[in-house]
Amino acid sequence: MASGGGEAHDDEVAFHAARALSLLSSQQLNHRKIVDAGALPLMYSLARLADTDVQAEAATVIANVTSARSEVQLSVCRDGALHLLLYLCASEVQLVQAAATRAIANLTQAIDNEPAIREARAAEQLYSLYHSGSADVKWQAKRALANLEASRILIGLRRYGGAEAPLVDAGEVGDVCKHADAANVGAQREVARALANIAASSANHDKLMAEGAFALLLNLVVSNSAEVQQQATRALANLALADDRAVHAAMADEGALDLLVLLAASWDEGVQQEAAIAICNFAHQAHNRTAVIRAGALPPLIEQLGSTNVGVRYHAAQALLSLA
Repeated sequence: MASGGGEAHDDEVAFHAARALSLLSSQQLNHRKIVDAGALPLMYSLARLADTDVQAEAATVIANVTSARSEVQLSVCRDGALHLLLYLCASEVQLVQAAATRAIANLTQAIDNEPAIREARAAEQLYSLYHSGSADVKWQAKRALANLEASRILIGLRRYGGAEAPLVDAGEVGDVCKHADAANVGAQREVARALANIAASSANHDKLMAEGAFALLLNLVVSNSAEVQQQATRALANLALADDRAVHAAMADEGALDLLVLLAASWDEGVQQEAAIAICNFAHQAHNRTAVIRAGALPPLIEQLGSTNVGVRYHAAQALLSLA
């Protein structure tokens, strides 16, 4: 009886631990802290327990923390947890199946996971789930399959990331923008990265403004993914280097400066840094400085000077100097 009571107690502890992290992971602000604290290996262990309630909570944590950050998506695959998630997808318990399928769909957002997912023959199971699962499971399976199909195209966008800024032909920017699937954070990240690299050449600025890239970037900088925000903000920073006043006027008129000020106060240090660079680039043109100050750039930049991140402090100081 002592043994049985002990096992029941252990199961209860496991459930409450998984449940607590499940609730915490529902907030994106906690994702990095949970991962950095080493919680993922614990979730893998808990997901292997026979208790389906524990499985559901552990799979939910994995699904939540893989929702937006590619390095976490890659890490879960490298950890060998893909097969565990596929096993959970076969569960007869809907909550377990739904959480595991969502986690796999998130893993497909990192295009570098595609070979491992293909090797695990996940597509076959995803097709089966699409035909037999609940409405939520069907949606997640469909999302995963769509992401896997898109991976081939997204890999092609990396040709824009060479050592030199690429010069693009008419219509090429518009074609890149078409791949920014709103349901695929990985696609948005790759598109934003490509546009940022294209924007590094002033010869491409007119095409970026005319073919919908600027409008898309304004949407991407308010993404729920810090990685998407970083790349989109980097693209705006490169556009802000334009010599053409019309580009600056369009950026100001469409609210880009206001967004950059908000991004400078982001919880993510990478976003903060890119926003400071963008504000600095904008302020290099004397005619923009009043607009930058009126947009409220000074308070977040001054706050950045107290950051523990050296890069954030440096670029905040550079931005403030450009406004002097």
